[in-house]
Amino acid sequence: MQEPGSSAAARPLAAVAAPSEATDPPPPQFGRYYYEHDCGTPYARNDEWLAWFGQIADDIVSRLAPSRVLDAGCALGLLVETLREHGVEAWGIDISDFAITQVHDSVRPYCAVGSVVDPLPPAFPDRFDLVTCIEVVEHMSPVDGEQAIARLTTLADRILFSSSPADFGEATHLNVQPSEHWSALFAQAGFLRNLDFDFRLPTTWTSLYERAVPEVGEIVRRYDRKLLRDRDEIRELRETALELQHRLQELDDAARLAREREVALARAEKAEAELAELDGMLASRSGRWFRAFQAARRALGRSS
Repeated sequence: MQEPGSSAAARPLAAVAAPSEATDPPPPQFGRYYYEHDCGTPYARNDEWLAWFGQIADDIVSRLAPSRVLDAGCALGLLVETLREHGVEAWGIDISDFAITQVHDSVRPYCAVGSVVDPLPPAFPDRFDLVTCIEVVEHMSPVDGEQAIARLTTLADRILFSSSPADFGEATHLNVQPSEHWSALFAQAGFLRNLDFDFRLPTTWTSLYERAVPEVGEIVRRYDRKLLRDRDEIRELRETALELQHRLQELDDAARLAREREVALARAEKAEAELAELDGMLASRSGRWFRAFQAARRALGRSS
């Protein structure tokens, strides 16, 4: 069983819209079978998944301190539930009717069926401190994915975003793109990645995009700082790798010498055992008769 969040489809969200064009493939289905069989670990409201989403909620609250959050593609509403347990006014939408029927009663009024490209339900707030969109847009067509980014950027000034950059084997992944693809779309909407924000949950490629308010000089400073820091880290890691390689070579040489020494010792022990066996033969009775016979032959040889 995979741990929650251990695969590229770490959070099996289903925020897809209807096909934008007649040539689009049929939209994926996100019913009971999908959640039970297509998510690695069966996706359900249980202790394992609640604990995982609880960690995400902890990080969001401690590092971003939002008061009102929209989870776009909330699936079973577990992040909405854990955020509300932290005192955050959290709301969620998801395209899957099945998923919304599985939402816990405590947050059922705050979760609704809907697509991220459509207007929010009437009961929802118009604006949020933070929008989370985690492993959602890769399930959408490319056109709908672009519309989703444009729509989400109208709802908040901060968006915690994650979309699998490499999981092409998942049948419901219609729009797998590298991270820079989404960064470009966010930039078109006036949002830039916060390079000082390193968020490891729910995925290692999770990014925080913020409405771009800094001056150009500040933007360049942030990118340079990130670039130089990463460059220094890569250089140090390479130096460490070379040192470890050199040490491994020394250990390998030492191990080879030890094996050769063991072989030599084994041969010496075998030779000593053979000598001891010969000494035992010479010391035995038959050995004494053998020496007497040899002595007699030498005596006869002298008398003749």
